[in-house]
Amino acid sequence: MFLILFLFVHFFDSRKDNEKSSSPVASSIVLSDIKTRFALCSETCEIYIIGEAHNASKQAQSGIVFEVRLFDNEDHVADYLLLKQAKLRIAAQNSSKFRIRGETLLKPNEIKNVEVKAIRSTCY
Repeated sequence: MFLILFLFVHFFDSRKDNEKSSSPVASSIVLSDIKTRFALCSETCEIYIIGEAHNASKQAQSGIVFEVRLFDNEDHVADYLLLKQAKLRIAAQNSSKFRIRGETLLKPNEIKNVEVKAIRSTCY
């Protein structure tokens, strides 16, 4: 019985430690001035996103992963992209311009809205 209780407590305690080490990054990067452009290819549509990323933390950030949600004309998520900008480095409490590119099978007239947010980065 003691062994089960020990494993149970250890499991939940280790989950808390993992959450603490990975959670502050997503909230420290704020995006603004987002603009999108589409380019039709033979079977896909390329989406280009430019904007400004503000690092509100006291540590420099790099390797930012962006979550891009493409909404259709009925406001449903029609496609979902995870795009990494590996070369982007933002000094502590500073801003930087960024540009990312992805592909979707949707046509530009099928995309009503685009939402972009930073979900992960690495401190350096």
